[in-house]
Amino acid sequence: MPFQSPFNALRNQFRRPRYQIVDTQSQDALSGPLSVGQFGFNASQYPDGTEFRLSVTFQVSNGALTGTVLLYNVTDGETVTNSTLTTSSTSPDSQLSLALPVGAAAGNLKSSVKVYEARISVTGAAPVDIVSVGSVSLAII
Repeated sequence: MPFQSPFNALRNQFRRPRYQIVDTQSQDALSGPLSVGQFGFNASQYPDGTEFRLSVTFQVSNGALTGTVLLYNVTDGETVTNSTLTTSSTSPDSQLSLALPVGAAAGNLKSSVKVYEARISVTGAAPVDIVSVGSVSLAII
């Protein structure tokens, strides 16, 4: 068994796991929303009381624009409640959503395997109106 220092043990105890969805994507306003990073996920594989949040780092090319990232349940055709994050920042903006609900209701993360994806979009009317996403992940708390 490898040596585990007290510092490493403490750090690992408080480390928050992440389910990486996508890295480094961009989308212009003329192309419409872009679906990225499809993955199968089952919330019941985690203990009761586990909290899930969408974590995003993104920016827009112009402060007059609004960039949006959300989590979408492809299987059931619904946006996950509390997953929509927006920014008008022209420098990287890291955001963490409110807790994503788990259950059978529409908009919840489901307790069975469903296919989810991140969807990115930006307001605007020109090809230079761009949202750039550094990363999208599902934080498991």
